[in-house]
Amino acid sequence: MPKAKRAARRVARVCVAAIAGLQILASLSVAASPREKLEVIDSSARSEWVIDEHAWGGGVRLYFLDAKHKSGPPDLMPNFALGCDRIDPAKSVWRFLVELAPLGSDASGEEETAYMKNKAYYFGAPGTVILIDEMDKEFKRVPIRATAWGTLESGRLTREEVKSFTDASQIRVETPTVVFETRALRAGSLHLMRKLPCATP
Repeated sequence: MPKAKRAARRVARVCVAAIAGLQILASLSVAASPREKLEVIDSSARSEWVIDEHAWGGGVRLYFLDAKHKSGPPDLMPNFALGCDRIDPAKSVWRFLVELAPLGSDASGEEETAYMKNKAYYFGAPGTVILIDEMDKEFKRVPIRATAWGTLESGRLTREEVKSFTDASQIRVETPTVVFETRALRAGSLHLMRKLPCATP
């Protein structure tokens, strides 16, 4: 084979390799770039704590009704829960939980895959629950950790911390990847919660 043809082939191979390398680097930079933070704010007068006997050993759950997405995927919606962390409340402790609302039964396989990836990403870092009083002043912070099953969960809550949740007029959850906030707290169900036999120090 003439030297000119061999040289031309070498140049062509180098060009192909360079283009492929640039494409790989571009895809890696896109994958590595941080996603938009998931920020959901709920101020609906219809939102309230609902007694939920099927959650843990009993408790209440807050559904974000008519919540507004300030950023992040619009189909992802959080739920808050407060109550006993096991089926048998006499053997459990108080905890606060944040989770993503489940997908509907008609979700496609692609939607399920995207949901699981989003849950792993957005609920993959620890953060803080910030409790705010009627004067819009922060009065308590409670740490929350990311769990292996894709939720954010507090440690064992003391009686004082449980009272802080029932006294709060606003609850804000912050991690590096999410901000969830609700002002629509109707305290009736929360005050009934103190009668649950969850163990508290």
